[in-house]
Amino acid sequence: MAKHKLNLSKNLIACQQNCKLSIVPTLLVQKWKQVLSIYIKYLKEDSISTNDKSTIEAIAMDCSDEYGDAIHMARSLANTYNNVYFDTYDDCTQITPRTKGVVFSENTISISPNPSQGKINIVWSIPFNGMVTIYNTDGSIIQKVRISNQTIHSIDLSSREGLHYLRFTGDDGGIVNRKIIIIK
Repeated sequence: MAKHKLNLSKNLIACQQNCKLSIVPTLLVQKWKQVLSIYIKYLKEDSISTNDKSTIEAIAMDCSDEYGDAIHMARSLANTYNNVYFDTYDDCTQITPRTKGVVFSENTISISPNPSQGKINIVWSIPFNGMVTIYNTDGSIIQKVRISNQTIHSIDLSSREGLHYLRFTGDDGGIVNRKIIIIK
């Protein structure tokens, strides 16, 4: 078990260094950076300081619908020393106050093809009003597109390559994050 923990720790440290997480400003990456650094300390020391416990628990209570696996990892780490059921914080984007009728959500959007050679088609099951923001893996905004009352929209990313993140922010308050891979 100790050898497995040491190998995992080395792999996480290498990942953290290779990804250069310290220079990427996005909130999601900052959460990952905090969770990973505390997890690496936990693997090395086999304990978690009181300060790190507070940080992990604060992250574990964040919206997993918005921040994804970083939150789940924080919850797993928190569950090594307590029995708090953090999943009660799930579906948090569904309880955000909405200002309009039909709510934009994960189930109302389809992106194809994925992977793509550059041109992607976005289809909403209900007319979408909001912003589509495309980020690269460094967290830099590549493109922003305002969508008004559309159910179909195409975006050309043929000048790009690799993994990109799409954030759909509906005027109704809904937020959906998706990934798209552009291959050449």
